[in-house]
Amino acid sequence: MTMKRSILALITVAVIGAGAPGLAEASDVAHGRKFGLGIMLGQPTALTIKYHFTPNHALTAAVGVGWWGGHNFHIHCDYGYHFDLTKQSGFDLRMYVGGGVKFFYYYWDYYNYYDRHWDHHGRAGIGIRVPVGISFNINKVPLEVFLEIVPGMAFLPWIGFFVDGAIGVRYYF
Repeated sequence: MTMKRSILALITVAVIGAGAPGLAEASDVAHGRKFGLGIMLGQPTALTIKYHFTPNHALTAAVGVGWWGGHNFHIHCDYGYHFDLTKQSGFDLRMYVGGGVKFFYYYWDYYNYYDRHWDHHGRAGIGIRVPVGISFNINKVPLEVFLEIVPGMAFLPWIGFFVDGAIGVRYYF
C-alpha cells in the first residue's frame, strides 16, 4: 500500500468515525477513556499504544519498522505533556511535547556513519527522542488522529542526530 493510500485510509476512518452516533462524550479521550491502541505510518510504521494517567500527561509506546538509514526494527517509549489548542463540541485539537527513548536494530542496509559506507550486518542502537505533535480527538467516537515530528539523538552504535515522524490513529477504550 502506498503512503498516499494509507493517508487516505486514515482520513476515511476519521470521517466515518465522526459520523457515528454518540458513543463518547466531549473530551472523552484522555478523560473517560485513557487507553488508546492504533497504528502509525512513517518512521516508524508501527503499532502504537497510549495511556493517559491524567488528561495532560501520557505515556506513548510503539513497536514497528523503519527504513531511514537502513531497514530497522524500532521500539520507543515517550512521555508527553498535552495541552488544548481548541475545544469544540465535535472535536478537541491538542498539542503535545515530551521526551523518550528509542531502541533500534538495523537488520539490513545499515549506513555506517564512522566509515561512511553501507553495511549489510545488523547493528543495534539507542537514542533519545523529543516528540512534538498535534492530536485531533473526535468526540463522537473515542478516536485520536495525530501527526508528530520527533527530533532526536542516537548514542549507539554512533553519535548522530535523526528525525522521526509519523501520522496515525488510535482508538480509545
